[in-house]
Amino acid sequence: MKAVGSFLVRLTSFFRKEVIEVLRQPKLVLTLILGPFLILLLFGLGYTDRQDPVKTVIVAGPDNELAQEMVSQMDQVSNLIEYETTTDSRDEMIRYLKRDQADLGIIIPENAMETIQSDEQVELEFYQNQIDPNQSAYLNYVSSQLTQIINQQTLLTLSRESDLQSVTNISPEVMTEPFNYRYYSVSGIQIEPTDFLTPGVLVLLLQHMMTTLAALSIVREQRAGTMELYRVSPLQSGEILFSKYVTYMFLGVLIAMALSAATYFGLGFPMHGNWLDVLYVYL
Repeated sequence: MKAVGSFLVRLTSFFRKEVIEVLRQPKLVLTLILGPFLILLLFGLGYTDRQDPVKTVIVAGPDNELAQEMVSQMDQVSNLIEYETTTDSRDEMIRYLKRDQADLGIIIPENAMETIQSDEQVELEFYQNQIDPNQSAYLNYVSSQLTQIINQQTLLTLSRESDLQSVTNISPEVMTEPFNYRYYSVSGIQIEPTDFLTPGVLVLLLQHMMTTLAALSIVREQRAGTMELYRVSPLQSGEILFSKYVTYMFLGVLIAMALSAATYFGLGFPMHGNWLDVLYVYL
């Protein structure tokens, strides 16, 4: 029993020591609490769960009635769509997407109503140029919602303007869903969420490792008395900081290369960009 009591005393002595040392430094306690709180506060102030309307370019001919009808009713879907312009060139629409002047491109086929009255579905083509899988999924959702809205408006148009004979010639499948859609990526790259987040995780790990190594270096030099030698040496503080920065930048690049190689070759992480761009981000 005495041995157990001695063990507990030795165990709790370090606990008391560390707690007292922290509590004796109110500025440190305030920093530990206030720092994370301010970070969370800034994150909360900047966070919003509302998506901005998708900037949209429509590809259609000048006499395309469906495109004209869509443009005239864009205010009804202003929470989803922000209409940019209409062009008759698919290549121009793709240029809009690649220059980030638009988020979504829609190709509307000609003679859509005639195709539906011939008992055939009309296919809308939606294009995007996002690599973020979450944003790509949202644009796919917008495409689906917009197609449903067009289907509803088409049903109203058919029931209001078409004669009974032309409507009865349409099959129930086409009548209930006159339009379907296909969703394309201009980049031609499909990125999984884990692949998209992996580079950010590597950079975060690298940042923490370099911060830890730099802190350990400062503590080691203080205990060894090197800091006092620096004070009496002809070295300037800027020279010391610059040399340490270059040293840990070099070590960071080596660690980053090792982590990237392990991720690429060991885990099969896809590489769709340029390795020089990756090196620039690490630096």
